[in-house]
Amino acid sequence: MLATRERLFFHFGRVPDSGLEVLIAQDREEFERATGGAFPDWGIAAALPEAGLIVLQAPGTRYYTEPYGQVVGHEYAHIFLHRLAGGRGRLPRWMDEGFAMQAAFEWNIDHYFRLGRAALWGEFLPLAQLEEVNRFGSDKAALAYTESFAAYSYLEEQWGKDVVVALVQALGRGESPDAAFWRILGVGYDEFGLAFAADARSRYDYVALFTDMGFIWALLALLIVVGWLFKKRRAREIERRWRIEDRIHGEGHFNEYVDQDDDESWRQDRS
Repeated sequence: MLATRERLFFHFGRVPDSGLEVLIAQDREEFERATGGAFPDWGIAAALPEAGLIVLQAPGTRYYTEPYGQVVGHEYAHIFLHRLAGGRGRLPRWMDEGFAMQAAFEWNIDHYFRLGRAALWGEFLPLAQLEEVNRFGSDKAALAYTESFAAYSYLEEQWGKDVVVALVQALGRGESPDAAFWRILGVGYDEFGLAFAADARSRYDYVALFTDMGFIWALLALLIVVGWLFKKRRAREIERRWRIEDRIHGEGHFNEYVDQDDDESWRQDRS
């Protein structure tokens, strides 16, 4: 968490975070008591910015798929973002979750494939629909979180971190998303969503996926590892067969593998 904190301070400015508490719930019942039961069963951690509280389930929960430190960093980023907003107003859920995912370095090849499938089959969720993520099943929620990351990354790549700070602070003052986006980005909130969706479809469809150099290098590395493992397994199989043949035939049966005509001609030459 400390590494995430210092990185966010460096990129976005310092925020007051004294009094922050972290509670590790030993079971699901304790987790639900601490969070008010407002989180779905796939939720393993929660940030409550108003209370300055991070609640974590103890490691070992079935939905833990990421390192514990990464989960803590994600939840701290929620606290940071809301304090950057001044602790007021309401941030779009995709911005909140996307910011936290980027801060915790949660992007991996699975997210790439998930967006590729969504682009291929036209399954992208509108940004407004991501507000309901806590009501989604785990698979749909995974897509919603991945889209959130992609939407936030698109915002930061196109307009920069300073614009992110300005937007967050405007929303914290109570400006509506549409007013804040028009004033700061020059596009309406709905227009931003349409622009992101168009960019995501072109960037993450399978054609884009297989022309992405990062993906190609990862694929080549995977093929090399698989080829090496196959070659090693093949070599072990050949060695095993040789040992079996040696035990069956033994050195006394060497002449079975020698051309008798060649052997006779060799004997005549020697006489």
